[in-house]
Amino acid sequence: MFQPVVIHRLGPPESAESAMASPSPEPLVTVQMCSPSGEVLAAENLPVQGPAAEAIRTALAAAKKRAKGAFVFLLGTQVIDDRVSLADLGLAANTQVEVTVLDSLRPCFEWGFYASDGRNSIDASERIFTRGDLAHHTDGVRAKAPLPRDARCYVTFRKLGTHASLGVGTAGCTLGRSDYLHLFGQDELSWALCFGRENGQLVTAMHAARVVEVSQIREEQEKGASATYEKKMILPEEALNGFESMSFNFMVTAAGSMHVRLPGHEEDLAVAFGIPKDVEIFVVASTVFGHGRITISPVDDKDSSSPGAAWDSKIFPTEAAEAEEEP
Repeated sequence: MFQPVVIHRLGPPESAESAMASPSPEPLVTVQMCSPSGEVLAAENLPVQGPAAEAIRTALAAAKKRAKGAFVFLLGTQVIDDRVSLADLGLAANTQVEVTVLDSLRPCFEWGFYASDGRNSIDASERIFTRGDLAHHTDGVRAKAPLPRDARCYVTFRKLGTHASLGVGTAGCTLGRSDYLHLFGQDELSWALCFGRENGQLVTAMHAARVVEVSQIREEQEKGASATYEKKMILPEEALNGFESMSFNFMVTAAGSMHVRLPGHEEDLAVAFGIPKDVEIFVVASTVFGHGRITISPVDDKDSSSPGAAWDSKIFPTEAAEAEEEP
């Protein structure tokens, strides 16, 4: 392992006052952050040491640039990993470099967080969550990045037990609890559909442990926010599939309602959640079934032999969306 060599200065030592008065400047690199089209989004002198991606994100935030998904940075054709510094990338102090900023939606549809006490796991594709086998426990999973409004998400459950839930939650929502229950939709931090063997054909929309009613989309559009939501969500018997597998898709609108397509349904239903516009929400799901799997995707690939296989050919082929400027 490399060991730094300490070089002692010859001659009279500097006084403490002199050393404090003239500290060595921190080595910096001038980084131009550019969109794929070449527009300069921000330029900043960043430290050579320390996580480069974090420093670039901070500079973009200071310039009031935000991503629809999550920022990804390229130096040439190399992705800048969250753990590396500018020095690790071979950059020296007092140099200038151009970094390409991509607005990637991939992390919005990749699992990233789960309870660590349930022997759970996320596969290498980061699209399949597998619950462990901890008894009398409910385990949830949350996506890496916030879900953009009006972006549709597809979630498939393989092997369902008595309780399962699916929806959106904040970064602070609980990801695991003792006992078997519908994990999400029970507090102010999540909005969820609750279902499972205990519910039978009924799917219940929940927020803060209260039932939220639903309507047909056309009723919501005709009546607006003052609509009375009365229609219950019922799964056709043939869609239960012995609770072996169920696929849902949904999106959260700018107005805060959730449009959801249930298994066996041909039209969306509107759930009047009223999710605040300024709240960052992540896709969340939970299951109680030992070794049950939950797959997330931006496309409908429930019939694929490899979950998520349609991703690269159908979604975000260039990921070249421009960064948005905050108002």
